[in-house]
Amino acid sequence: MADTVSAVNKFTQMRTEIEQIPGICQFIVSQQLEDIALYAAEIYEAVQKGEITRAVLASRGSSQAALGGMYLLEYLGIAVTCLDYTNTSFSPVEPLPYGRALGMLVSQSGTSQDSLLAATAFASDAAKVLVLTNGAKNPLAAYAKKHIEIAADAWKWLDIAAGEEITVAATKTVLGTTTLVAAFVGNMLLNSPSHQRRGAAILEDLANIGEILETVINAQANQKLINSLARVIPRTRAIAVVSRGEGHQIYSPEAVMKLGEMFGATVKAVDAGDIHHGFLPAIKGNPGYPVFCFVPDYKMRNDDKIKINVLKAAAAAKQMGGTIVLFGSKKALSGVSAIADSDHCIVLPDTASVTVGALSAIAATYTLAERVALRLKLEPGYPVGMPSKEQNTL
Repeated sequence: MADTVSAVNKFTQMRTEIEQIPGICQFIVSQQLEDIALYAAEIYEAVQKGEITRAVLASRGSSQAALGGMYLLEYLGIAVTCLDYTNTSFSPVEPLPYGRALGMLVSQSGTSQDSLLAATAFASDAAKVLVLTNGAKNPLAAYAKKHIEIAADAWKWLDIAAGEEITVAATKTVLGTTTLVAAFVGNMLLNSPSHQRRGAAILEDLANIGEILETVINAQANQKLINSLARVIPRTRAIAVVSRGEGHQIYSPEAVMKLGEMFGATVKAVDAGDIHHGFLPAIKGNPGYPVFCFVPDYKMRNDDKIKINVLKAAAAAKQMGGTIVLFGSKKALSGVSAIADSDHCIVLPDTASVTVGALSAIAATYTLAERVALRLKLEPGYPVGMPSKEQNTL
């Protein structure tokens, strides 16, 4: 199968920032992993003592890349909740009950008013608070550091360390965030006798995260796939993103946001198990409808059911006239020629964990989308509909 994810022209700002991703993620692992491991051990002990029974994630937009990884904490009996800022009131008069919770705040800019209000709410009640921002020179990081001085045992701040991001589509910050979360969750699982293998698999992959992502980003571009998507996206003005399980939780939200930003298309995340619930007619009524499928390989359970479900969903979408793009390891994509030819299969490096497999699928989607945007004479990394010198219009 052909690897299909590289850039021909390496001079767009988005491409420049994509190429920084492997180094950023490897830096996070090499410089912060020991600190994260100590913090994870502390939080795991608090869980065992009953001091923490749930995790509450407050984020918005691309910062929600953290959510998929956090759901792995449910293996440890921790209920995970993601706050929707549009439906949540952080009123100081009637604070929400966050007792026995690990409050987690993710804000790439650290300037979101919602994040600052959530930080205030967590400060009043949460047992522990973990804050992730890109850099220290922002209000949220300053707020966290102030509380660390007062209660170092309750607050923790981690730097995404992605550097300045010029393109609006937050590529390197997203994968930096997800790497940090994967390191935290991997170490939490490693502390559990029942889930050590799962945690070890994540950490094994993270040790090589730079090499894994570099392989994806620098793979040979496939012009046939680029041309195919450049033909159908302007016509359909719609894209679907399909996966299932942990892979769906990590890959799909970010793929939906980036593809929508870059092409001004309506992008929908569809769980492979729900493909038959009203979605297939939308494909049939819109010939060529692009369907991006991340096909996970669940080695921990030696379970092919989820992979089979995703491939069945892809086959159903193909039958309705969809343009199928499959992302997965060589093993995951074996025997898929009836669903997608080799030009529409993006082969990812083999990983021990679905978590890092999903990260590599995100990187592959970035690089492919950047190539297609260039083919359409769009400005990669600058959302359609946003004011710019070269307005993106299809």
